[in-house]
Amino acid sequence: MVEFEHNLMIMKRMNDDAWAWLKRFNPDAWSKAGFSDYSKNDNLLNNTSEQFNSKIVKFRSKTIITILEEIRCYLMGKMNKHRLRGYKFQVWKMPQCKVVDLGTRTCSCRMWQSTGIPCAHVIACMTYNNLEPDKYVHSWYSIKRRRATYVPYIEPITGESDWHLTELPPIEPPTFKIPSGRPKQRRRQSEDEASNSSNSSKATKKYSEIHCSTSGEAGHNIRRCMNEATNDAPNKRGNSRPTRGLNASDSQVYIRSNVYWIDPS
Repeated sequence: MVEFEHNLMIMKRMNDDAWAWLKRFNPDAWSKAGFSDYSKNDNLLNNTSEQFNSKIVKFRSKTIITILEEIRCYLMGKMNKHRLRGYKFQVWKMPQCKVVDLGTRTCSCRMWQSTGIPCAHVIACMTYNNLEPDKYVHSWYSIKRRRATYVPYIEPITGESDWHLTELPPIEPPTFKIPSGRPKQRRRQSEDEASNSSNSSKATKKYSEIHCSTSGEAGHNIRRCMNEATNDAPNKRGNSRPTRGLNASDSQVYIRSNVYWIDPS
């Protein structure tokens, strides 16, 4: 960058307007002195883009989604062709498509990560690469790990008669009061289990709203009614209360759902 700044000062003495125009841009966008050394390539030609455009000519007449899918499949096949050994695969199990990575031992269906056992997508990739699925099962399922589970053990102790006595008072069991009623056999349910009737072993009975048979109002029965009886008050089925007797103004008597006519004579 020292040489770059020196040449800029020479340009400023020769043409101040050209120097001011170049100072508006960042040097990493137009000068090799500011280019990143990550690419390890100083080729400034567009041959790569021209070659890519010639490969996708047959895809340009299709819709945008189809073009992107064709380009993706083309690049994926080209990269896998020149790779010595592939570890990532795209497995189709119609109508779903999953991605398998043998290097990291993952599958997009997450069955391999969750269980440690290769799923059907992984086994298909292993068959394609002539690999043995047994070697890709997690080590927790091995005989070595199973035997290691029972390595720790509980130390045996002598009987109570051989225990050393201390001056501390003996430990007594806590006081227990037998509750009234029949003992409960079922476990206590949490709040969300109790609120969800589908998870409970016994469905909750739903009662309809009560109505007073005297006043016809909802929310209380005849024993707690504070109003006077009215002939027009509906009963608990929603029907009007009929007036009984031959001296009634209405000559109809309701018996369930049938209607009977009474002759006053």
